[in-house]
Amino acid sequence: MAKSDQDETTEKRRLHRIQCGFALLGFIFGGSYVFFYMAIDFWYAVWTILVSSLAIGAAIPMMRAGVSISFTGNWLTGVLVFGFTAMMYGEGGVTAHAAAWLAAAPLCGLMMISSRAAWAWAFISVSILTIFFALEMLGMKFPYRYAAEWHTLVAGLGFLGLGPFLFAIALTFELTRGRAVAAKERAMGNLAVANSKLKHANEEKDNFLGIVAHDLRNPLGLVDAYAQMLTMRDDIPGDALKQIDTILRSSKRMAGILDDLLNLNAIEQGNYPLSMDVYELGSVAEECAERARLKATEKGTVIQVKIASALNQAVIDERALGQVLDNLISNAVKYSPKASTVRIVSRQEGQASILEVIDDGPGFTDEDRKKLFQRFAKLSARPTGGESSTGLGLSIVKRITEAMSGTVECLPGEKIGTCFRLTFPAVEPQPVAAVEPEKVSSKPAPLSLRRRSDGNMG
Repeated sequence: MAKSDQDETTEKRRLHRIQCGFALLGFIFGGSYVFFYMAIDFWYAVWTILVSSLAIGAAIPMMRAGVSISFTGNWLTGVLVFGFTAMMYGEGGVTAHAAAWLAAAPLCGLMMISSRAAWAWAFISVSILTIFFALEMLGMKFPYRYAAEWHTLVAGLGFLGLGPFLFAIALTFELTRGRAVAAKERAMGNLAVANSKLKHANEEKDNFLGIVAHDLRNPLGLVDAYAQMLTMRDDIPGDALKQIDTILRSSKRMAGILDDLLNLNAIEQGNYPLSMDVYELGSVAEECAERARLKATEKGTVIQVKIASALNQAVIDERALGQVLDNLISNAVKYSPKASTVRIVSRQEGQASILEVIDDGPGFTDEDRKKLFQRFAKLSARPTGGESSTGLGLSIVKRITEAMSGTVECLPGEKIGTCFRLTFPAVEPQPVAAVEPEKVSSKPAPLSLRRRSDGNMG
């Protein structure tokens, strides 16, 4: 159960207990006054209390039937208002002790429902008292429906009973609040323990995943190296060469999966290295498109780059953005029909630098969009050339983009297909420094930023 749902359930239980306490107090106080009013032949008050008690009792089956706490709370407060309005009519108007009990209605609304309900019942109570006062000022007299000699006793007992009633309601409120706070503290403690265990398990999973992925790279590299050596021999039969080619393609795919796992692991652990600087996004897009064209030609797919805004610059990590674009372009080629066109657009809108990768594929269903950037997500669309997918690529795209203070979103194409839009804060156009040849390092890029030759991350 989510924390908000748990808090809501705890609050409902607390209000339910308060309302049950109010109903019980209504029966106790009402019953005690019934006997007194019967003794002095004040039958108007007896019947008013009995009707009110029946209405209060009706709230109990409502609660058991699952009627909302708000409704039952308003029902009980409304019965209180009705009962004491009727009592004012039979006890002389605004001078009756029932007027003081009526003024307590907003407090009951506050304790049993909410502050908003309390304001509403305060307005209703004040309106009723104002009407009685206005009528009396206009000369209307409300009679006493009991013998005059009992007036002092009736008024005294009425006012004296209000104090214990309010105290009992407040005590019920405080006891239920204390129980709710204690229950919440226990729940929070249990949640903290569960979160600690979950965090520990997640750390163990990440460590295990990193160890396994690293340990698999070495034997996989040997498989790939020996397979390439076999292709150089002249005495290998044609059928064997086909099998070796299958081995090479499979090892290449497995290396890609390991790279994806290591990348995702580094991102989630906060160990993903970034070297941020100002780059021209169109140039990065051109480089990525050039890398992808060789594989795209196998499906007859054309990759077009349109630089709509010159010097469309942003502060990014060039290699990381290249990794993101490699994935998006690879997916666009993978899921588009043969002999289709993949378009890459670089443009600037106001203070936003934008890159878009647009394809002519089948697009995504509403269900797909809900899990589009989740790990290991399996979508309804299928590659059109028998390619494979790990379900990690778009998850990595989202995390890398956000690490560079950018956003990624998936939009429908103008007619068909899909548009993946990358948005970064734009910077003022400035000359991009050229890299001197002697300063170019021959050291391979960090594993988490290394580009894949096929540009396929999933």
